[in-house]
Formats: sequence, structure tokens, C-alpha cells
Amino acid sequence: MRRFAMPLLVAVNVMVAVALAGQGMLDVNLTSKANLEALKGVGPVWAEAIVKGRPYKDKDDLIEKRIVPVSVYNDIKDKIIARQLAFGMS
Repeated sequence: MRRFAMPLLVAVNVMVAVALAGQGMLDVNLTSKANLEALKGVGPVWAEAIVKGRPYKDKDDLIEKRIVPVSVYNDIKDKIIARQLAFGMS
């Protein structure tokens, strides 16, 4: 039964990410670098840093881990989330 649970959890995570993206929210754990670059103040350098710093427990990790400066975070904090991924769950 475990071999069926993991693909199901992955599928659910992807579906939620798509639904949130439709609402204008980007999941920093799943969204593409290109989507991150489209956010105000992010650009290719910060987008790459965000991707390399994954996974995040909370969107505030972007500040706590010093991934982006506070000024960038303040511009994007209302447009992002950081969902907990189901990977590695038993």
C-alpha cells in the first residue's frame, strides 16, 4: 500500500500548487524559477537563490535563511506561500 501512497501525495501537492497559482499565490517550494522571476523585485539572481534554498517550512524562511533581502520579501510576501511537501512521510 505504501507504494501507492507516495504518488498520491505528490499528485495532491501538485494539484494544490496549481490551484493556489490560479489564485495568484506562488508556492516557493514548487514554482518554477521563471514564475519567481516575474515577482516584483525578484529577478533571476533572487529566483535562483530561492530555488537553491528549497525546501522551506514557511515563507518567512526566505528572511530567516537570508535568501532574499527584507525589501524584496516585503514586496512578495503577499504573493507567496510555502506549503509543506509530503515527500518522505511514512
